[in-house]
Amino acid sequence: MKNINEAKAVPTRFTDELGEAIKAHISKDTTAEKKQGEVARLCYENNIPVTDLMSPSTEGSTSTDESWAWLRNHVESGFPADVQKALNLPLRARSEKQKELNRKYKTKYTSYISRYRKSLEGLYNPKEPKPKTVRAPQQPVPKTGDKVVDEANAISMKAIKKETDLQNWCVNNLPENKAKEISQLRAQIIALLQPEPTH
Repeated sequence: MKNINEAKAVPTRFTDELGEAIKAHISKDTTAEKKQGEVARLCYENNIPVTDLMSPSTEGSTSTDESWAWLRNHVESGFPADVQKALNLPLRARSEKQKELNRKYKTKYTSYISRYRKSLEGLYNPKEPKPKTVRAPQQPVPKTGDKVVDEANAISMKAIKKETDLQNWCVNNLPENKAKEISQLRAQIIALLQPEPTH
C-alpha cells in the first residue's frame, strides 16, 4: 500500500477539533461510547483512513512518526496531571510513585487509539443488525374438544418451542448473514406450525 503520509508533517486531516475530541474522551471518561464515537465520527468526516490509526511499524500502516506522535500526545493530554508529569520527567528525576505511573501509562495510549480504529472501521464498514432472539408463544394449547385436533395442537406447540430454540441458536452461533437467512426461514416454519383455531 502506498503511504499517503509521505510528507514528514502531521496531515491536515488531523484537525484541532479532532485533537480536542480525543482529549475530552480521555480526560472525562475513557469508557464513554458517545465520546469515543465522536472521535471516530470526526476521523470519518475528515476522510482519515483506518490505517492512519495503526502504528507506523505495522505492515499496511499509512501513519508516520509525526502523525503517530500527534495521536499519542493528544491521548496523553487527557491523562491526569500527575500521570502527564511522570511521563515527561527524566527517569532519574521520578519518584517511586512516578515510576509506577510511568510503567502503568507509558503504552496505554495504544489501546485508546485501537478503540478509535475499531469504531472508525465500523463507520466505513457498517454491519447489518444481528437478528434478534425470539420467544416461543406462551399461550396455553387451545382445546377444541376434538381429540385429533387437540393432540395435533399440542404437538405443534412443542414443535414451535423447538423451532424457536433452534432459531435462537443460529442467531447466537452462526455468521450474521447466514443467521438472518435461517431466521427468516424458521419464522415461516413457526407460522405454519401455529395450532388449529378452536371451532
